Amino acid sequence: MTAATRLPTSPPGLTTRGSGFGTWQWDVPTDVVTWDDGMLSLFGLPPDARVPDYAGFLALVLAEDRATVDADVRRCLMTGADYEATFRIGLTNGATRVIMTRGAVYLDGDGRPARVSGVCWDGTAQRRADEALRKSEARYRGLVESQQDLVFRFDLDERVTFANDAYCTTFGLARDEVLGRGLTHLHPEDRAATTAAILSLLEPPHQGMVENRVRTPRGWRRISWSGCAIDDGHGTIVEIQCVGRDVTERSIAEESLRASNDELRASEERLRTLEQRATAVREDERRRLGIDLHDGVCQDLVGVALLVGALQSQQGVSPEARAQLSRIERHLLGVGDHLRRLAHDLRPMLLHELGLEGAIGSLVAGFSTGSTVVRASFGTGVRRLSEAIEIGVYRVVQEAVGNACRHGAPSEVVVTLDVDEQVRLEVRDDGVGFDLAARNGMHAFGLVTMEERARALSGRLEIASAPGRGTSVRFACPAS
Repeated sequence: MTAATRLPTSPPGLTTRGSGFGTWQWDVPTDVVTWDDGMLSLFGLPPDARVPDYAGFLALVLAEDRATVDADVRRCLMTGADYEATFRIGLTNGATRVIMTRGAVYLDGDGRPARVSGVCWDGTAQRRADEALRKSEARYRGLVESQQDLVFRFDLDERVTFANDAYCTTFGLARDEVLGRGLTHLHPEDRAATTAAILSLLEPPHQGMVENRVRTPRGWRRISWSGCAIDDGHGTIVEIQCVGRDVTERSIAEESLRASNDELRASEERLRTLEQRATAVREDERRRLGIDLHDGVCQDLVGVALLVGALQSQQGVSPEARAQLSRIERHLLGVGDHLRRLAHDLRPMLLHELGLEGAIGSLVAGFSTGSTVVRASFGTGVRRLSEAIEIGVYRVVQEAVGNACRHGAPSEVVVTLDVDEQVRLEVRDDGVGFDLAARNGMHAFGLVTMEERARALSGRLEIASAPGRGTSVRFACPAS
């Protein structure tokens, strides 16, 4: 089970706790759910609570609504459509809360769902109002809608000729105060767009929509209007009728979602920068260690081996001692060879001299044995790339092939590399495979290292494996 993460602490003015809204994100491939403090508050959870994954979220939905919610989510993942739902949750005090949510599906480069981000708010009051309206519908035969929505008409001089109760209530005016009044409640910044929308109604098809801000006793509210022109029966336009709905909460939710997405993108960029720096530090340390081993320790070992060889040639050394010194000399030379190979792995000079194709070809040749064939296949003309990309791709190959040979017992490992606008790499083996959900120890550490390199290069890493079915590691990143 994947562990849930927390959103970064929001700066002053961006936190949603106590606002009645909460933002969420679901990373689909890893099944990681991220909630901010506002979400925890909406669901009646303590601030230190965690929702581990998508199944953990579904468990919080009332059983009667769970299947519908899951079906809506799956449909959005399949179609890429925006997600919008209403469902109920149970609180610890036994009460039921209605949650309304809206989100968007984001696809990866292959058109597959990568993540879903959205916002939730408390819809209990709205649900109760909706239920009350539905119960009243049969009694009032359609008057409910006119009471719920703002309905008014005005003449071509923009003087109000009719207004329903909802319109009067919204503006805190009696009906006689509304009739004959001009459109003085408009926000100054929205006046020009509203005038243009009114003028467009005078032309066919005499219908249109506009959204603007109006001044009410509750402050500035955002209203979405649907308008149509009314003629006198002889084709002359005499009035404009508008039906409006308050969409302030929706606009606030959308703005909160945009702010949350901006913060998430900024956090992802900061994380990518940190990973790039960490990768560069690791490579610098590898180079330093490689130089120290090759130019220091290995040379010292060769010197000691020469001294041992000189001792063998001295007079008076017994045959037994000479044989022992010979064994010591061979052992020292063997250790030196091993350390030179290690230094080469830490500081792959062939990568700088030959590029990816030559360095990877040399690397896989070194892994091949009598029982395991390791081979590489390259696209046409693998060109030179930036040092950071070449090192990152080389290290992924080194780690993936090393893991396959050490843990997979394969008979064949195939490395495929192709470069155009993207770098596409696959390391596939026919070994024993493993259970991705149960990975642990150094093997898992190697996979995490490859994932970090992918993120540092704005790329992605996909690993497919199952017991008895081998392993496939796919890596892709921009070539620039």
